[in-house]
Amino acid sequence: MKSKIICLILALIMCLSCLAGCFGNGDEENKDDKDKIDNEELDPGWWDEITYDASELTFQMTECTNNQELPSGCHRYLAGDKESKNEDIDDYVAERNENAEKYTKVSVKYQYYSDLASKYGFSNARNAIETDIMTGKASAPDMYCNFLTDMLICSLKGCFANLLTAKADNFFDLNYKMEYDGNTEYMPYMAELMGSLTLNTSKFYVIASDYYLDLIRAFFVVPVNAELFNRIAGEVIGQDLNGDGAIDIEDFFEEVKPCDCLKCEVDENGQLVNESCKGNWTYERIVDYATAIYEQSTGDPNGKEGEDVTDTLGWALGANGLPAAGLIYTSTVTIINKEDNGDGTYAYSYPSDNQSLVNIVNKIDWMMKQDGIYHVTGSDATGTLKESTVLLGIRQKFTTDSLLFGGIILVGSLEYPVYQDMKNDEQGGFGVVPVPVYQQGDAYLTQIHVVGRCGAINNFSTKFSQCSAYLQYQSTNSTEILNEFYDYNLVASTAAGVKGNKEMLQYIRQNVRTSFDKLYEDAITFMYSETVADGSNDTRYHARLSQTGYEYGSSIATEYANQLSFKSSSLEKLETLYESLPA
Repeated sequence: MKSKIICLILALIMCLSCLAGCFGNGDEENKDDKDKIDNEELDPGWWDEITYDASELTFQMTECTNNQELPSGCHRYLAGDKESKNEDIDDYVAERNENAEKYTKVSVKYQYYSDLASKYGFSNARNAIETDIMTGKASAPDMYCNFLTDMLICSLKGCFANLLTAKADNFFDLNYKMEYDGNTEYMPYMAELMGSLTLNTSKFYVIASDYYLDLIRAFFVVPVNAELFNRIAGEVIGQDLNGDGAIDIEDFFEEVKPCDCLKCEVDENGQLVNESCKGNWTYERIVDYATAIYEQSTGDPNGKEGEDVTDTLGWALGANGLPAAGLIYTSTVTIINKEDNGDGTYAYSYPSDNQSLVNIVNKIDWMMKQDGIYHVTGSDATGTLKESTVLLGIRQKFTTDSLLFGGIILVGSLEYPVYQDMKNDEQGGFGVVPVPVYQQGDAYLTQIHVVGRCGAINNFSTKFSQCSAYLQYQSTNSTEILNEFYDYNLVASTAAGVKGNKEMLQYIRQNVRTSFDKLYEDAITFMYSETVADGSNDTRYHARLSQTGYEYGSSIATEYANQLSFKSSSLEKLETLYESLPA
């Protein structure tokens, strides 16, 4: 449908759009230039090919306000009907949405699933989406935005339209390559994420792009309490690594970073190609720091027997799947093999003997048995950490100077006031580092966790063309919003206060691992396991890891062998189901 000339024009327009906003609000001259560009009439683009009649689209989302999960930004960053803490972002969103409706000739009505008592939280929203679409069909909302796992499962059940369909005028250009900070270096994680949500390149049912800013907010990170760290830095690090005359958290950043480059080259096994890139932030170092900071408040002073949640601890993980997923899925362990057939299709299988998984689980088991490292079960003697609030308890413990590393969290969680109040602390607030590696020689990786939100089109909507035009416009005109959020909301505001956070966050953003394993592990469990609600048949390895208190031991090898037949047959069912979906 699109000629090469029109594609070139579109590429030029996108480049101008990116350049207009990539420097944010820190430079008044650049901001003045941006205003001049925004106020000019845009040159004709692909929207001149639109022939459909003007119409209204409905866009259904979940607005999660549950403080146990990552609060969604749907109201702020997609709909623009609530203010954020950044006026420039609000202006960008308002202008983008106004132009999207102007040029694509549609109006959009945003609707929300009310998140009362987490009714529509992670893994629950798919039921509402499936009911809406499969019973209401054409009367259901035209577009959806929700959690990655929920959207994947709904796509496998035939809820969403193939984004590559030729049944109507299709305005998607899924080859759009995103830029960052005005650089031409391709940031591949959105494209890789879309690849994680499909089984071959002939069908894409779920779209990930700059438009869905909540995907960036779903990166795994580890927060570090600067006041506590500075107390023991000299004892553990032992030398002034950055040459500033002091041994503190900034030396820890020097120890963590693998090299001066932001993105390190790795081989097919995830091993660093350049030996000089090797970082030292490992499970062993967690234990070193945890042992140094560990102080007992009550009970037997001799090690783990007297340890409880009132102590000053180095590392604490709660009884839920998110931190366990952070440990496994930011490693180089492959759960599901994915082999390229060379024709746009792939062959999938579970390894017959996954020794890498066994090794990392055993290493976690060892780590969690060391002094100063604690698994919070929610049944502590103090009564302050109940099962339903265990994440809040860990968060409070970290921010009140009795927990060195705040576990594994999502970067968007740092927006919570309890973290932001730390920046006003005279002791220095918090630092941010990647999830540690379990063996030296691995690359630090993060992942877009499945509570990130992405989009799709109702398979039965009569307005596919309008939806594709609208989502294409939004996806290619949101880069300045994403960069403004990253550079100012996150780097210069949310994580401000400790020198070195910016470099750590840049490194994390540049080293994103595919989400395929995690997404399809979720799909197999939620679609084919029984009684998953109580965890008894939850076959996801990160879930089993948290259920066992992170002290899994060598039994993982036996359990892996026992589950292999079920997991393999379930994967085959998903492949068959996918092949039956409409092209």
